Amino acid sequence: LGSGSLRAIKRSEVEAMAEEGVRRSKRERNEVDYAKVEEGQAIPMTNQFYYLDDDEARSPPPATRWIPVVERGDFTPYRVRRVPGADLTKEWACQDGLHEPLLVPRKEGLGLLVPPCTFTVRDVARTIGEESPVNVMDVAKQEELKGWTLGRWADYYEASPLRRAQLHRGGSPLNVISLEFSQTPLYRLVRSPELVREVDWVESAWPDALRARGVFPRVQYYCLMSVAGCYTDFHIDFGGTSVW
Repeated sequence: LGSGSLRAIKRSEVEAMAEEGVRRSKRERNEVDYAKVEEGQAIPMTNQFYYLDDDEARSPPPATRWIPVVERGDFTPYRVRRVPGADLTKEWACQDGLHEPLLVPRKEGLGLLVPPCTFTVRDVARTIGEESPVNVMDVAKQEELKGWTLGRWADYYEASPLRRAQLHRGGSPLNVISLEFSQTPLYRLVRSPELVREVDWVESAWPDALRARGVFPRVQYYCLMSVAGCYTDFHIDFGGTSVW
């Protein structure tokens, strides 16, 4: 293609995007019914799902049969490196490379600040504001629900399982995984480890003038809250971390 053809293609793409609004992927996606997986009516088969007949349905369901294993802790011992908090410096991290997981047994020396263990979901709501909006996740559908407030979420969290089913007619558990609080009063009660702040590009490289105006990537401090039975789909999070 000549340069004139390339310009024509680019112009046509821009015009198409302007007509469609936000550009969206047109590739086919596999719809996963996590409710059927939880109920034992479906089994993951690579990126497809095999749905079972009623007489084939497993008991207990595939998604919950591993809970007793986790509770018993029947795992092959894995020797995780233990590192004192005071040793986790930027210089040490650059030399070590952080190629494998490590365990810091105690928070002393980390420069870490967290609320006391008596701090509850209701305290989160009261600190940030019970009328503050929050997106909650429908676990079975792995879809966010709009229109919730932190006060409503605290009511749901504190309710009995029967009452939760009444508060959320979908029936599946709900959780909160996207509450970023760096611009709320809760921020004053939490500080990430000093090492994290030293290598954080938002802290070390983002222009101070923009930061002062509140213009910066808000991906530093998250508060995750879940009731029993919650999980999240596999995905790649900030910094390339694998999450599930």
